[in-house]
Amino acid sequence: EPPGPPPGPPRPLPEGVEYIPTRKKGKNPMKPVGVAWAIGLPCGIVLFLLVKREVDRSRLQQLRARQHMQRATEVVLFGFITPRAPHPAAHRGTGGGAHG
Repeated sequence: EPPGPPPGPPRPLPEGVEYIPTRKKGKNPMKPVGVAWAIGLPCGIVLFLLVKREVDRSRLQQLRARQHMQRATEVVLFGFITPRAPHPAAHRGTGGGAHG
């Protein structure tokens, strides 16, 4: 038997029972959330990559400027570029110290 009201003329409703017509299909409240994620996630990824590229570019410029200043200082102080002794921290962990 198919679901739904039985075929034939509609029966009168008992007293005190009110007929509520069927509503249209309700809206899904998660739809705006899904749309926001679908738009926001790709935009966030693209924005992150653009900012990261800009930060890397700025860091590279600072590194070049620091190296340039370092070379200029060596030339001014010594009149020629001397080979720099490696920083003591560069030898940590090699096992050649008093602690190793």
